[in-house]
Amino acid sequence: MEHIYDGAVIGPDTPISPFIQAAQNVPRRQFREVTLNSKYMDEERKLLVYIPTAYNNTEAHNLIVQLDGQNYSRNPDYGKVWQGWTPTPTILDNVIYAGEVFPTVAVMVLNQGRRSEDMPSEKFTDFIA
Repeated sequence: MEHIYDGAVIGPDTPISPFIQAAQNVPRRQFREVTLNSKYMDEERKLLVYIPTAYNNTEAHNLIVQLDGQNYSRNPDYGKVWQGWTPTPTILDNVIYAGEVFPTVAVMVLNQGRRSEDMPSEKFTDFIA
């Protein structure tokens, strides 16, 4: 086993999922940057919202709320796999297109450099809810 990055270990025979690479025939999602003024946090918070190409506002969709959004919203060409980032948008594009999951909206919450303060905070919990 090889320690790649904090929290990531890749075993010697571990295959890398094909879903982490962008496929040419797979439609790309929309990404929206949103800044909102949080009354719970008493500050502006930045979010990235993944909207699948199959989005239909008359149908229910899965929802992912992803903390540390700056690490999970990268493209697959950002760097070596598992060095503290995950190409969640590309993975969602691929698994939705393959029919592995229903269309999913993902809200990626950026930590804004205060993760150690936010995580145990009741204000942050209320903000996420």
